[in-house]
Amino acid sequence: MPPDYNFLPKGLKSAQGWYKRGHLPHFEGGSVPQFLTFRLFDSVPQALIEEWKPKLTNVQFRKSIEKFLDAGYGSCYLKDPTIATLVADSLKFHDGKKYDLDAWVIMPNHIHFLVTPFEGVEL
Repeated sequence: MPPDYNFLPKGLKSAQGWYKRGHLPHFEGGSVPQFLTFRLFDSVPQALIEEWKPKLTNVQFRKSIEKFLDAGYGSCYLKDPTIATLVADSLKFHDGKKYDLDAWVIMPNHIHFLVTPFEGVEL
């Protein structure tokens, strides 16, 4: 989680940068490459996240989550070729229309991808 998004009231966002909408931080960077990670619901236990949050810096927190994800915990539904294909097709659907899909990888319990949104497109 970025260190500076909390100063914005819920639902308010800046023209670019971090903002809060509900529980998750959002980022609007314009037409700059953006690296995103999505993870499955059970890939990191919520109790572990709650334990780490107050103890770790933002960088340590993100690194801990990445390390846990790479260990392959949870249901790992993305190992199923049918599900992985659905996810890949979803990523590629807007490629060339709303963004350039620069790179992507589907892991057993999470997804990484790098996109460059087109001008005027919010992710």
